[in-house]
Amino acid sequence: MMAAVHMTHRSTLTIADIRFAIACDSRVEDLRPREAYREFVSTVPEPADVDVPVSLIPQPLRGLSRLTRCFDAEDMWSLFKDGDIRYLAHMGWGVEHPLWAAEFPLDCSSVRVHCGGLLLQEIDGETRVSTPMRYPLDQLLMTYVLSQREGLIIHSAGVVCEGRLWLLAGKSGAGKSTASALLKGRKGVDLLSDDRIVVRSMGESWIGYGTPWPGEARVAANRQAPLAGILFLKQSPENRIDPLSASGAVERMLPVASVPWYEPELFPEVMASCGRLAEAVPSYEFNFRCDAGAADMLAEFMAV
Repeated sequence: MMAAVHMTHRSTLTIADIRFAIACDSRVEDLRPREAYREFVSTVPEPADVDVPVSLIPQPLRGLSRLTRCFDAEDMWSLFKDGDIRYLAHMGWGVEHPLWAAEFPLDCSSVRVHCGGLLLQEIDGETRVSTPMRYPLDQLLMTYVLSQREGLIIHSAGVVCEGRLWLLAGKSGAGKSTASALLKGRKGVDLLSDDRIVVRSMGESWIGYGTPWPGEARVAANRQAPLAGILFLKQSPENRIDPLSASGAVERMLPVASVPWYEPELFPEVMASCGRLAEAVPSYEFNFRCDAGAADMLAEFMAV
């Protein structure tokens, strides 16, 4: 059991209706000046319906080397396990202790984030913390939360047409930002994100949410819409939209969904969510050239 800590500085980061209540006993740099996070952060008092309380601890976490390191992600972060407790840590940049280390139970019901020296400043005798609750840490924590709430992060642009959300899904370089740019400004079309969308099963329908993790087009809107369909992008000499079976959709979904392959306990439920999404929402393969003709075809298809 992680001990409670009295906190004074408070803010809320809300992504896909998941509320992270962030608290610290030192002054914290506000995320709102970061353009992508502006719509997702508030400094109102802690809401009653908090999903995940997050305590920022202005001192580094020591002793991780004694734990089992389970996964490394390209020098960006590492995962350690100690029974049911997980530690996500930024181990790079040649620092002695982690830049940040998040400590939480597997169900991610609460989080303690230890902040290393590069995140701390002493100004006029006061400790100030540059918050680590931004990409990639917030996205990693969302993966844990969503895995137990029938939700997924999908590498996709999110396009709202006539009140319904379409996902343009694909890995980096597939053309998400390019397709978003071609559609931007068209009448009746609104963009939620050009790189990552959260989808959640809510009652009888699936809802898609914009996120603060944009791509090259820098689109990050804190809005939501019912999910109409998924178009998996495939650059091609011709523009064509082909329907996919549910099994074909799952096959294409796995490389672009937030599947925590490093967490065997969570993997079955996430796979089940992928299957339920593929059964509930129609999916297509969008073969396209990066031209206005592709945008015309896409806009006409989504409007039907």
